[in-house]
Amino acid sequence: MYLASYIPIIIILIIIVTAILAIIVNLKYCSYLLALQQVFVSLLNKHPHEVVTSVIFMGLVTPLILLFVIKRTKIFEVKPSLKLSLSIAIVIILCTVSYIIAKLIFQLIQIQLLTLFLIILGLYMVLLRRDVLKIIMGFISIETGAHVFLATSASQILTMPLFGFIIEIIVVFIIALFAYLTIGMYSEYKTTDVRVLRRLVG
Repeated sequence: MYLASYIPIIIILIIIVTAILAIIVNLKYCSYLLALQQVFVSLLNKHPHEVVTSVIFMGLVTPLILLFVIKRTKIFEVKPSLKLSLSIAIVIILCTVSYIIAKLIFQLIQIQLLTLFLIILGLYMVLLRRDVLKIIMGFISIETGAHVFLATSASQILTMPLFGFIIEIIVVFIIALFAYLTIGMYSEYKTTDVRVLRRLVG
């Protein structure tokens, strides 16, 4: 990998940033943390040009789309379903579960630990957060974890630079589509709270 000697430090930084991302509720700060997470993940790429394209698409374009939605909806946070102390406890438990699974199944290979962590915390955000944007961030974490796992453990096709580039373009397109739908829902219902939207639409 491009920065092979720094991989353990990069992985620790990604885990810390993702844990904070899962806990805090301010969407603007979440967008900044997502950008930081994606920049750190980009550093795990094998080639310098992959690092650059990943930083541009996932570290800059994606958070800018989310910040645009925040600006248009003027919603900076939605009251979470869980109290802060409970959220912290759940994140610590999920970190521990990721570590145990990685140790038992993968003999604690660092990349597998990272992918499990990203996917599990992404699922936490998707399932237990109320704001549409926070749910989108959860999906981005899941996609990032799956992408890192496939790129490091699957066939030669998945490690080709073009594959990563295509995936990033597709992800950015899907995020832009979700952003457009979020702005539309806000225009119609004046909220991005999933529970309220469910009641209003259902």
